[in-house]
Amino acid sequence: MSSTKNDLSAERDFYFAFAYCDLFGVKNLEKIRVFFGSWARAWQKPAEALAKIGFSEKLCVKFSNFQKDFSWQATEKLLALEDLRYLLFLDSEYPNNLKNISSPPPIIFYRGDISILEKQKDFCLAIVGSRQTSAYGEKALDELISGLDERFLIVSGLALGTDANAHRGALRLGLKTCAVLGGPLDQETFSCPSDNYGLAQEILQNGGCLLSEFPLGTPIGKSNYPRRNRIIAGLCPGTLVIEAGEKSGASKTASYAIDANRAVMAVPGSIYSPLSLGTNNLLKNHADAVTEAADIYYFLGLKRPAGRKNSGAKKAEILAKAQQQSGENGLIIAKYLLKSGELATVDEISELSQLDTPCVHSTLTILELAGIVVRNSRGQFSLK
Repeated sequence: MSSTKNDLSAERDFYFAFAYCDLFGVKNLEKIRVFFGSWARAWQKPAEALAKIGFSEKLCVKFSNFQKDFSWQATEKLLALEDLRYLLFLDSEYPNNLKNISSPPPIIFYRGDISILEKQKDFCLAIVGSRQTSAYGEKALDELISGLDERFLIVSGLALGTDANAHRGALRLGLKTCAVLGGPLDQETFSCPSDNYGLAQEILQNGGCLLSEFPLGTPIGKSNYPRRNRIIAGLCPGTLVIEAGEKSGASKTASYAIDANRAVMAVPGSIYSPLSLGTNNLLKNHADAVTEAADIYYFLGLKRPAGRKNSGAKKAEILAKAQQQSGENGLIIAKYLLKSGELATVDEISELSQLDTPCVHSTLTILELAGIVVRNSRGQFSLK
């Protein structure tokens, strides 16, 4: 090992070195330990010795090149400079939900509070879907997530579209959220779309976490995302698919959840919408249909707190609050949104409520600040 730290006395340190090269899974690392007697002894052998266990010549060459370049001291310094932490599969703090899948990552890197994944392990819910969302999908996601209580932790992939909406919805409701990335967690990009960099920081500022199995310097490629998706599914007792094309990453995430014997749920969609092909196929084969938040509790085997249903009393409370905040105009708009049950723009609300556009705009701003209505990325409004 090219390092001034010549003797890595602890087995954990050698396990870290093997895991950091990103060539071996947990099962193969255990195979290496058993064959050589310890990871320390395995590290001291020529890389070609791995061929005796059945590893390919190509992998042996890659590992040999990694060993020549690896410096424990330099790696420690790099992680410290990036303020990046990690957990090994060996560590007691490693999330149990993830530990119990068929191919858990031997190392996970993280920013933020990773302990929430264990504290809220029974309430971790993966929410995934299309990057191209419809008004129907956005409305469904908002309604379903609004019906969850504060025990829930929303896990998604910080991609554009459904992922970002799931994270934002969680933050809006005061729920913790965890983003799993398809690349290394360097401070400059977090390996997420540039439009979502601010969202990543908001997740951290609100007690959530960012997570990845990819070491610093790993290039981002298409092959990373299936690995990312298995972690999203693996962290959670259940996965909810909002919208998905026939062949999509969201459908693949659901298949990982199925393989891990976890609950798989999907929102039914129009038979004419390409964004519902994946969800409707899941419903025909493996998934349970979700049309209200109560379904999520049921399929996860969780008890729902009393009073979560949007009852008549709740509707009356919404109307009273809207009138209190913005008078008769607030009441008119709240009644319209309750009756329609649809997302609506300022112009649509103005036309159908017969209030002028400036009045609707200012009233909606007041109602939004009061937490009565919410606005999506398309500038459409709905009741919270």
